[in-house]
Amino acid sequence: MLLYRNGERLSLILRENMVLFQKSQKEAHMEEVKEKNHELDKQALILLQQGAIGDYNSLRKKTPDWFPNLSGADLRGANLINANLRGANLSKADLRKANLSEADLRWVYLSEADLQWANLSKADIRKANLSEADLRWVYLSEADLSEANLMWADLMWADLSCANLSCANLYEANLSKAKLEGANLDGTHLRNIRE
Repeated sequence: MLLYRNGERLSLILRENMVLFQKSQKEAHMEEVKEKNHELDKQALILLQQGAIGDYNSLRKKTPDWFPNLSGADLRGANLINANLRGANLSKADLRKANLSEADLRWVYLSEADLQWANLSKADIRKANLSEADLRWVYLSEADLSEANLMWADLMWADLSCANLSCANLYEANLSKAKLEGANLDGTHLRNIRE
């Protein structure tokens, strides 16, 4: 008699079961998305290592909600001209001598990445995180680094000529022997830089 009194108890049980069902469906969906993203990450790394930028950019276009996780990837000497790496996680990646000229690197996470001797000329690197990145001898001529985080980055001997560094954070960055002719430094945070 208590179970069905005015249908309240039964209604409560049904609602609880519905909530549990929805929660399990959501968890299953999240696991499915995670697995799909992992497969896309593996496919992306292969395409980038092969220099198949057209195919890689097509993959990005087909999956606009996916942001590649390429943390720790070995992309030494890779040809990544015009690659759409927007929002990708490339932390601790090895990009030494890679060609990222005119690449879309907006909001990319390159913290602690090794970019020595890389070419990033005319790349769009707005709002990217390059904190503690190794950017020695990197070519950043005419790159847009506005609002980028370059805290503790090593830019020794870097070519930043005509680069846009407006509102970038260069706190404690190493700029010794860096080339800054024609660079836009409006609003750039230059506190405690090493020259």
